[in-house]
Amino acid sequence: MDEYIRQLQAYVREYKIIFEEDCPQPCLDALWWHYGEYQNMDSSQAKKGFKNLRVCLDSLPIKDSDVVVGEVGCLCAEYERIAFTAGLKLGAQLMLELTENATGK
Repeated sequence: MDEYIRQLQAYVREYKIIFEEDCPQPCLDALWWHYGEYQNMDSSQAKKGFKNLRVCLDSLPIKDSDVVVGEVGCLCAEYERIAFTAGLKLGAQLMLELTENATGK
Protein backbone atom coordinates (compact mmCIF):
# COMPACT_ATOMS: atom_id res chain seq x y z
CA MET A 1 0.00 0.00 0.00
CA ASP A 2 2.84 2.41 0.80
CA GLU A 3 4.30 1.87 -2.67
CA TYR A 4 0.92 2.60 -4.25
CA ILE A 5 0.62 5.85 -2.28
CA ARG A 6 4.17 6.86 -3.27
CA GLN A 7 3.35 6.25 -6.92
CA LEU A 8 0.09 8.18 -6.62
CA GLN A 9 1.89 11.10 -4.96
CA ALA A 10 4.52 11.10 -7.70
CA TYR A 11 1.81 11.09 -10.35
CA VAL A 12 -0.05 14.02 -8.74
CA ARG A 13 3.18 16.00 -8.39
CA GLU A 14 3.89 15.50 -12.09
CA TYR A 15 0.31 15.96 -13.30
CA LYS A 16 -1.18 18.73 -11.20
CA ILE A 17 -4.94 18.89 -10.82
CA ILE A 18 -6.34 21.32 -13.38
CA PHE A 19 -8.83 23.85 -12.03
CA GLU A 20 -9.81 25.60 -15.28
CA GLU A 21 -13.51 25.25 -15.95
CA ASP A 22 -13.07 24.21 -19.60
CA CYS A 23 -11.07 21.10 -18.67
CA PRO A 24 -12.95 18.00 -19.82
CA GLN A 25 -13.97 16.15 -16.67
CA PRO A 26 -16.85 13.80 -17.46
CA CYS A 27 -16.44 11.82 -14.22
CA LEU A 28 -16.72 14.93 -12.01
CA ASP A 29 -19.63 16.22 -14.08
CA ALA A 30 -21.40 12.87 -13.65
CA LEU A 31 -20.82 12.96 -9.88
CA TRP A 32 -22.22 16.51 -9.72
CA TRP A 33 -25.28 15.56 -11.76
CA HIS A 34 -26.07 12.43 -9.73
CA TYR A 35 -25.45 14.23 -6.43
CA GLY A 36 -27.78 17.04 -7.47
CA GLU A 37 -30.46 14.61 -8.57
CA TYR A 38 -30.62 12.92 -5.16
CA GLN A 39 -29.74 15.74 -2.76
CA ASN A 40 -31.93 18.71 -1.92
CA MET A 41 -29.70 21.71 -2.54
CA ASP A 42 -32.35 24.41 -2.22
CA SER A 43 -31.69 26.51 0.85
CA SER A 44 -34.32 28.84 2.27
CA GLN A 45 -32.15 31.74 1.07
CA ALA A 46 -32.12 30.37 -2.51
CA LYS A 47 -35.89 29.83 -2.45
CA LYS A 48 -36.41 33.38 -1.18
CA GLY A 49 -34.07 34.70 -3.88
CA PHE A 50 -36.02 33.00 -6.66
CA LYS A 51 -39.29 34.22 -5.14
CA ASN A 52 -37.90 37.77 -5.11
CA LEU A 53 -36.73 37.33 -8.70
CA ARG A 54 -40.22 36.22 -9.72
CA VAL A 55 -41.72 39.32 -8.03
CA CYS A 56 -39.25 41.54 -9.90
CA LEU A 57 -40.14 39.88 -13.20
CA ASP A 58 -43.91 40.24 -12.74
CA SER A 59 -43.84 43.42 -14.82
CA LEU A 60 -42.69 41.43 -17.86
CA PRO A 61 -44.92 39.28 -20.03
CA ILE A 62 -44.96 35.68 -18.75
CA LYS A 63 -43.12 34.38 -21.81
CA ASP A 64 -40.27 36.87 -21.28
CA SER A 65 -40.08 36.32 -17.53
CA ASP A 66 -39.94 32.54 -18.05
CA VAL A 67 -36.98 33.00 -20.39
CA VAL A 68 -35.17 35.11 -17.77
CA VAL A 69 -35.88 32.60 -14.99
CA GLY A 70 -34.64 29.79 -17.25
CA GLU A 71 -31.40 31.65 -17.98
CA VAL A 72 -30.88 32.46 -14.30
CA GLY A 73 -31.46 28.81 -13.39
CA CYS A 74 -28.91 27.64 -15.98
CA LEU A 75 -26.38 30.17 -14.73
CA CYS A 76 -26.91 29.09 -11.13
CA ALA A 77 -26.54 25.43 -12.10
CA GLU A 78 -23.27 26.16 -13.89
CA TYR A 79 -21.84 27.95 -10.84
CA GLU A 80 -23.06 25.06 -8.68
CA ARG A 81 -21.29 22.55 -10.96
CA ILE A 82 -18.05 24.55 -10.90
CA ALA A 83 -18.16 24.85 -7.10
CA PHE A 84 -18.95 21.15 -6.64
CA THR A 85 -16.12 19.94 -8.87
CA ALA A 86 -13.65 22.47 -7.45
CA GLY A 87 -14.57 21.33 -3.93
CA LEU A 88 -13.88 17.70 -4.83
CA LYS A 89 -10.56 18.64 -6.43
CA LEU A 90 -9.50 20.74 -3.47
CA GLY A 91 -10.53 17.98 -1.06
CA ALA A 92 -8.51 15.43 -3.02
CA GLN A 93 -5.49 17.73 -3.11
CA LEU A 94 -5.81 18.39 0.64
CA MET A 95 -5.98 14.66 1.40
CA LEU A 96 -2.87 14.02 -0.71
CA GLU A 97 -0.98 16.82 1.03
CA LEU A 98 -2.07 15.67 4.47
CA THR A 99 -1.11 12.09 3.65
CA GLU A 100 2.23 13.23 2.28
CA ASN A 101 2.92 15.35 5.39
CA ALA A 102 1.81 12.58 7.75
CA THR A 103 4.05 9.97 6.13
CA GLY A 104 6.96 12.39 5.75
CA LYS A 105 7.32 11.71 2.04
